Amino acid sequence: MILLVDAGNSMIRLASLDAGGAPVLLCREPYRRASPVAGLEGSLATLGRPDAIHGASVAGNGFPVAFSAWCEQKGWPLPAWADVPRAAHGLTVGYRSPERLGVDRYAGMLGALHHHGAPFILADCGTALTIDAVDAGGRHLGGVIDPGLQGMRDALCRSTGIGAIPEGRVTLCADNTAYAVASGILRVLAAGIDRIAGEMSSGMEQGCRWLLTGGDAETLSPRLSGRWQIDPLLVMRGLAVLAGAR
Repeated sequence: MILLVDAGNSMIRLASLDAGGAPVLLCREPYRRASPVAGLEGSLATLGRPDAIHGASVAGNGFPVAFSAWCEQKGWPLPAWADVPRAAHGLTVGYRSPERLGVDRYAGMLGALHHHGAPFILADCGTALTIDAVDAGGRHLGGVIDPGLQGMRDALCRSTGIGAIPEGRVTLCADNTAYAVASGILRVLAAGIDRIAGEMSSGMEQGCRWLLTGGDAETLSPRLSGRWQIDPLLVMRGLAVLAGAR
């Protein structure tokens, strides 16, 4: 059994691989910096000892160190934490310094390339919104980074003192400040995603896919153009490639 670990800025996800080498999500827990592994122990306790563990972490050194120590204590294999090479598995990274690219972005693009094919635009809607372009030859053309939904809410709350902003009800012509802000942020972010993807894909090959992933993908999807395809497991699919399962 191969265990996959996606450690994001705010969420930790665990998955295993089924008999066909496809990832199956096991759990999704908030990242607790004070006790990085605590929220995962219930899900980990239901697993047998894995044969291998492959992970990607942008949660700083705290999580990889704590999780590796936990695995060692339990007699599990130590995780293989992904890094970002210039070129491997058919993907060539377009950053001047590949090591500066977030490993979650790299794994997501790798998963998209091997599962969906290229060319594609990939929007990952997490704590940060990242949008990357990959051409038909598997060459990463670069990308953009914007604040995600929560980051935009938090920034507006801090700068204006308007208080909590609801995440649920959204209406275009709101009759109060909280809903007006919630609606505005959602629509601005969705419009930006569509606009950036359109500009990125304008000079690319025919058949360019627009792929959407990340924790806020379902929230943003209804406000986006119909071209987007949601795949919540792209980072896990990339880790499966690195594990040699795909």
